[in-house]
Amino acid sequence: MGLTVLPVEQILLLGLATYRVAWMVAREEGPFGVFTWLRGKIDPHQRTWVGRGLSCAGCVSFWLAMVATLLLRGSWLDWLAMAGLSAWLARF
Repeated sequence: MGLTVLPVEQILLLGLATYRVAWMVAREEGPFGVFTWLRGKIDPHQRTWVGRGLSCAGCVSFWLAMVATLLLRGSWLDWLAMAGLSAWLARF
């Protein structure tokens, strides 16, 4: 039984989409202030790892990449590729 890997184009596209959504959740206000509300509701003072993680685009993209991989039935390599692309983009 071999490892099923998503096509490179799909990984790149999903990596970019994952980064964009992660950036919105971590840094932007969002439509009607939904992301600000979410960050404030979960941990307004960022005292827990979840609260601190929600303000980190790299952290959010890591978990969003996992969700995307599970939904598309990709492999753990797809997850790491998407998360790696998102982390690389977060450096700029």
